[in-house]
Amino acid sequence: MHIRKNDTVKILSGDERGKTGKVLSVNPEMATATVQGLNVIKKTRRSKKEGEKGEVVQLTRPVSASRLMVVCSACGQASRTGMRIDEKSKTKVRYCKQCNASL
Repeated sequence: MHIRKNDTVKILSGDERGKTGKVLSVNPEMATATVQGLNVIKKTRRSKKEGEKGEVVQLTRPVSASRLMVVCSACGQASRTGMRIDEKSKTKVRYCKQCNASL
């Protein structure tokens, strides 16, 4: 998956189109990511004990990874990412395809 935890992402489609946020969690099996403050729903929760009131709770729902694009920290634009092998450390590194900076 091209998105990782703590990335800053931009939403490409849907009601939240154009907004950016930080990724809280990623589920590679379902290809979804939870973004802080985006795709929030309100859910009513029943009381657990007698005499206690029910409440309305706000939950952050996961977003499909196909609707998200990583925002580059160097150029500040939403861009595609690629993988390359770093010659010094011989490890895989993500990079921005617009400005060629490592992410």
